[in-house]
Amino acid sequence: MKSPFRKIVRKGERYSVGIEMFLKPKAAVKIARDWLAEMYADEGIADIGLEEIKWNNGEWDITLGFTRQGHAPEQDDGNTLLGALAVLQRRPRVYKVITVSDLNQSVLSMRNREST
Repeated sequence: MKSPFRKIVRKGERYSVGIEMFLKPKAAVKIARDWLAEMYADEGIADIGLEEIKWNNGEWDITLGFTRQGHAPEQDDGNTLLGALAVLQRRPRVYKVITVSDLNQSVLSMRNREST
């Protein structure tokens, strides 16, 4: 297996050791998205979308947003196109941060995104 450490790089009078990424961002997002869909398969989540991605010392923090099918308020107006759109707009979006290990390409954790 290839070492995750690159050669020492000289920066002015300082030296630093860089960490090499094994996973490209797109692959890390796919791992996180597939894992999230599998974990919530029984809840019928929809509209999974990438919100943020951050490299953090050998791990990818990937924020995904989605809607839960069962969390929309019940309304009688869902039989019309405008009523259906109104129901979709009332579904709150949920945001989760999925941490993916760059080294072994597995999901390490999931947490709620902190409100800003």
